Amino acid sequence: MKERSSYCIRLCCLVRNASCLSHAQIFQRQLANFADMHGSARSAKNKNFWQKKTSMSNADWLLQNRKYWLKSQYNLSLDAYNALLINQNHKCAICSCDEAAAFKGLLFVDHCHSTKKVRGLLCHHCNTALGKFKDSSEILSKAIKYLESQ
Repeated sequence: MKERSSYCIRLCCLVRNASCLSHAQIFQRQLANFADMHGSARSAKNKNFWQKKTSMSNADWLLQNRKYWLKSQYNLSLDAYNALLINQNHKCAICSCDEAAAFKGLLFVDHCHSTKKVRGLLCHHCNTALGKFKDSSEILSKAIKYLESQ
């Protein structure tokens, strides 16, 4: 039997099918279920989006999705992201790990949550560490003192 990822298992459960389906088949079933539940003009618009999405190549869809995410979340164009990447020599701004060695092979946008200003690009570990310390320099200073005292 073919090995299934947990993601694939969850999707198969969502469409109530015990056998492993390809992602394209799952999208088609979700699309059909969505169209059956919602017969409005708005659902037809969503249906067209999903049909277009499944017909695009994966690389094209990922690029389009990345552009949308950067613009909607950080008001940052893909060109501006790439300029930041070049300015940082394709490395995390804190630990200097290479982009290729970072989680999923990319650096994440670090931004101030109150002002929404982009500060730089960080690896997954550094980005989540700042989040865990609530972006507080006071807490980070205490953590450094703690580490140095041990």
